[in-house]
Amino acid sequence: MEFNIALIKGDGIGPEISLEAVKVLEETGKNFRHNFNIRPIDLSAELAEFSTSEMGDLIKKYLNL
Repeated sequence: MEFNIALIKGDGIGPEISLEAVKVLEETGKNFRHNFNIRPIDLSAELAEFSTSEMGDLIKKYLNL
């Protein structure tokens, strides 16, 4: 299976947690033949301006969805 994931560092957790999560996904992909397309995006400053309901639209814009 293939998965597209937007990785937003600094969204309330430390960057070290994000890096470890990517490692977990990489190992999971190897063990279960999954492909995780992880796209880091930096929206931390921009997200502060939006409500929770607007964040999804902003992320979709950055991912060209």
